[in-house]
Amino acid sequence: MKATGVVRDSVTKVPIAGAKVVMAIGDREIAVLFTDKEGRFEHRVETEYVGQTLNCIVTTDGYEPHDLVQDILQDDIQLNIELIREHTQLDLTIRDAQQNLLEGVKVTLTFNGEQVGVGISDKHGLVKLALNSDLEGKTIQFRAEFAGFEVAEGDIHLQKETAHAITMRQEEAPIEPRPRTPLPSDKKWPKIAAAIFGLILVAIIIYLVIPPKPKIVFFNAEPARVMKGNPSVLKWRAEHAQEVTLNGEPVELSGSTLITPERTMRYTLIARNKKGQEDMKSVVVTVLSGIPSVDLGMGRPELNVDRPGMDYRDFDLPRNDPNLCKEECARDPRCKAWTYVKPDTIQGPRPRCWLKHAIPPTRSNTCCVSGIKLSEDGRR
Repeated sequence: MKATGVVRDSVTKVPIAGAKVVMAIGDREIAVLFTDKEGRFEHRVETEYVGQTLNCIVTTDGYEPHDLVQDILQDDIQLNIELIREHTQLDLTIRDAQQNLLEGVKVTLTFNGEQVGVGISDKHGLVKLALNSDLEGKTIQFRAEFAGFEVAEGDIHLQKETAHAITMRQEEAPIEPRPRTPLPSDKKWPKIAAAIFGLILVAIIIYLVIPPKPKIVFFNAEPARVMKGNPSVLKWRAEHAQEVTLNGEPVELSGSTLITPERTMRYTLIARNKKGQEDMKSVVVTVLSGIPSVDLGMGRPELNVDRPGMDYRDFDLPRNDPNLCKEECARDPRCKAWTYVKPDTIQGPRPRCWLKHAIPPTRSNTCCVSGIKLSEDGRR
């Protein structure tokens, strides 16, 4: 078998002289060679190794060891080996003060005043640099520059592999001194005070003589369509009004009321101030004559009535609507009665439903709406 080859630098392609080449067949070493000044080596042996595997390990100072494995297909073998220089790996991560990764930051590295590396951060804020292996164990200096940020400088002590984080801080805009406003002379103070007092007096007169116009912020019905016998809730809020009426009846500036119309009804809210100015809004609650399947066998809702006790299940409802509680009772064979608790009354900000396995006695309470399930003959 004849094995020849050349050992070169992987970057410069320059031949490497004096490199040690160890050849082995399997676990048996067959030759130890050194490259000449042109990086060449050669080994001849009478033994044939066709069909076996050649292991070749190449080492030399300043380069990483190279391990080559090659199947022997013929007696004449040509090996071309490239060695990678030993280096010190430095990985930099660059962020701003809010820990956001920065792309495009230029980092310059120096040692004893001489530049030993330079790089630009990628979209992941990373700068990866392969430095001369002679720098291992040394302390180098870095300088990071990025538009709109202060220059970051510091030291890094290098190991074989080193990771370092750099934080960039944004430049602060210069604060321009405000020109000093000269204080008025003592003679002007009475005139300034009189002017301020006059403005305040005019504002008070305008407010009393010309009050702001009343405004209805909102007025709605939830739900706006109900089955006959089912309730709906009217809600409203008004501003700058001396009196508010709902279908002619006085009500508070803001509030809500439960209604159970027998037919489709229009509800009108009017807000007036003391000058007689008014704002008006109306809503229509449509009453449907059909009877939904969930209402079969259900009694009429009992407004402002609580039926405490005999509970077997309770839960929050997604909206302010007693019908949701009533429908849940209608679907559950175990349910005999129900109580709906209005939001922001006695059980927190959300509406709640209580299902009961029997029919408890009633108790008057504006917090609640209750009801019972009827038997097939329409009785309790």
